[in-house]
Amino acid sequence: MLSSKLPILCLSLLFVVFSSCDSHKEDEFQLDYIVRPARAAKAKSPLLILLHGRGSNEMDMYGVAKLIDERFTVLCPRGIDSIGLEAYSWFPLEKREAAYFADTLALKEVSLRIEGLVNELKGNFKYDDQQIIVAGFSQGAMLASKIYAQDYIPGLKGLVSIGGANLNKSTDRTVRSSKSRALLIHSKNDAIVPYANTTDLRKYLENKNVDVELFTQEIGHSLDRSSIEAINSWLKAY
Repeated sequence: MLSSKLPILCLSLLFVVFSSCDSHKEDEFQLDYIVRPARAAKAKSPLLILLHGRGSNEMDMYGVAKLIDERFTVLCPRGIDSIGLEAYSWFPLEKREAAYFADTLALKEVSLRIEGLVNELKGNFKYDDQQIIVAGFSQGAMLASKIYAQDYIPGLKGLVSIGGANLNKSTDRTVRSSKSRALLIHSKNDAIVPYANTTDLRKYLENKNVDVELFTQEIGHSLDRSSIEAINSWLKAY
């Protein structure tokens, strides 16, 4: 099972007071979500979408959002499939040897739901729709990479993949219209999603005219403070 539990961050971060955030669900076809509003004074903030791993939920990523660059509005959606108590998945995931695969129609459906949610936010948050970053951990990183590579959301300017993979071993060479950026974070001793998956993802993105930065660790399949520090350093360019 893929998990996005934070071994180093205090558990209190995962159960925060809702006065500093906004949560919502429109209907059964929409996604539950929670938002950490931008806290820095600016007419329009960049938007960071944070996607949790399989078996987790939006509160896990909200714990991370509390530590993200204050200039950003941070959106943390919940996966569409319940697989246990407070545990969700984005799509059925199949592992073959060391690679990961998913149904393309299921991927498109959830990607379009996230796009709809991003559009819905325009009514309540003043974010810059030309400065959107999509990020995720584990299965959430796989989905983020697919959304980014396929340009499902207009205005995407960057990708952060943490412990992710090149889902479905994509090989298309469609080049993005302008040079954009990606940060790939992966542990070399990850026993859940092997490091080779990020090596493959890096090659795939570079073939699509993406400027890729790699941050490696030795912490297994986890997301810790050093990862968040690397993300915040990378986000300074926006």
